[in-house]
Amino acid sequence: MRRLSRPPRRLLAIGVLALVVLFASGGLVLRVTRGGESDERPAGASSMLLAFAEYGPTSDRIYTSPAGDPARRTLIDTVPHADGWGINPSPEPAGTLFAYTVLPPASAGRRDAPAELWSFDLATGNKTRLARDADLLIAPVLSRDGSKLVYRASEGDGQALVVVDLGTRLRTVLHRARMDFGMYPIGFDADEAIIYASLSLTGTDVYRLVPGDEPALLFHASDDIGRDWRLSPDGRSLSFLAPRVESERVVYRARVVLLAGATERSLTTPNPIATEQYAPVWAPGGAGVTVGQEASTQGGQPAAVIALDGAVHTLPAPTRGFDVPLAWSEDGAYLAVRAFDGTNSAAPGNATIVLIVVADGERVPITTGTELIFIGWIGRA
Repeated sequence: MRRLSRPPRRLLAIGVLALVVLFASGGLVLRVTRGGESDERPAGASSMLLAFAEYGPTSDRIYTSPAGDPARRTLIDTVPHADGWGINPSPEPAGTLFAYTVLPPASAGRRDAPAELWSFDLATGNKTRLARDADLLIAPVLSRDGSKLVYRASEGDGQALVVVDLGTRLRTVLHRARMDFGMYPIGFDADEAIIYASLSLTGTDVYRLVPGDEPALLFHASDDIGRDWRLSPDGRSLSFLAPRVESERVVYRARVVLLAGATERSLTTPNPIATEQYAPVWAPGGAGVTVGQEASTQGGQPAAVIALDGAVHTLPAPTRGFDVPLAWSEDGAYLAVRAFDGTNSAAPGNATIVLIVVADGERVPITTGTELIFIGWIGRA
């Protein structure tokens, strides 16, 4: 491991994949195409359910499906929203609970309008409105035990990080700031302190915030824009993407930092030819991260599991294009990815949500006639 150091300043022309898929149809949605994948039912059994929402112009329908039969769907709820906008869910559910921001039907329908914040239990159907001052485009983040969440609220020309106790619904403002670009909640670490990223004209910094204290700088992540933050299952390490210059082009590469001491873990390069990487999500158990890799014009590029001990395992590749990992099922039997049929973030092409079946290597698309919003994996109630 090596201690993080401040890299030389670079001016970057960034083609950010997250922005490509974030604002389709004016809302937080993803257009789904069949992409030439098989529609057959995957082999193997799993106790996991996949949760997702189908976007509609004025309401989204939330479904769950068995991992082994994603075409068999159960409608859980319908969420009305402002015309042209969809829900923005938390990156990962906590058990059967997830949270989301949404512009209500009577809203002005602008991305900077105050959004409602809701929690929703996919097992019971119980939902609770927690706030009306959330930033729509900044997803709330749940604690691992589902007892609380953190979200960002706008206050005039400033911002605030707010924690909500989901048992009492008590909201506590932990930190207020005026920012060049903003504060972005990442999650709760092993000691339940809040980890967040701060973007400014000097780049991206990562802070730790203990209720009642001032934020403490953990490390300087990049002189430019870091993104795709994920805390490890034990809350002790952080994966993210940071830009770098390779072969006279700017690419995003995965990094992993141990929060204690801000020490960086070296990651093996799965494919030196594929220089751009996507969405470093943690593998089950936290032994490594799974990254997408840009494709060549000759064929598809597989996602790769990079263990922290240096071992690399590639997953079944698409026929063409590349995969952006979304989340592993807790039992490790399935990986949900966003499969693109283009080559990289500059030319992503069309997208399909696909389940990769570890047991037999099959790739199963989640097909629908409308647009999908990925929520995550939950265990059966």
